[in-house]
Amino acid sequence: MFYYISDDLMQKINDLYTKFQRKTGEILGGHYLCINEANVGTIGEFSGEIHREYRRMIDIINRYSNYKVEVYIKNIDGSLIDYHLFAALYIRSFLIYPPFSLDIPNNKTVFKHNKYIDFPNEYFIIIFLEAIFQIRNNDFDKRLRLESKFKNDFVNLLSQCRKDIKLLNLINFANEIGIIECKYFI
Repeated sequence: MFYYISDDLMQKINDLYTKFQRKTGEILGGHYLCINEANVGTIGEFSGEIHREYRRMIDIINRYSNYKVEVYIKNIDGSLIDYHLFAALYIRSFLIYPPFSLDIPNNKTVFKHNKYIDFPNEYFIIIFLEAIFQIRNNDFDKRLRLESKFKNDFVNLLSQCRKDIKLLNLINFANEIGIIECKYFI
């Protein structure tokens, strides 16, 4: 059975929002990146649409418990499907309710775009995955080291799923997250 995540882990996710915004602010144009408070909620209160979407999806996740038993019957306790499904569920929530938006003043006629400004939510997801892998593996020295082409393709995939969330199959995506962790979390 898949349950709600702890308030402690939710606080770590909220901390990621502010760290990502601060870090992106160091990049030219990043000071226009804003945390979308309607989606994120008040930092520390878990009141935004992202957290509500996560909680709404718990029932659907619990339906996958039977799937887990059928697929992982021989190694059900060693299966990481709950952990990867948790990440996939949160990523789905990020795509439906993006945590970041751009706030460019009307009088700003010239604005230099870059990949972190054009796709902030997709790049945030990569930072989120790294943090989840570190917490789950209790190894904060490892990093998510995606090859440049794979990272670009992954960002493009996330961007397409953000435009049409029906493209994102949670079980398949959870398995992809497991593959990403095995291959690139080093």
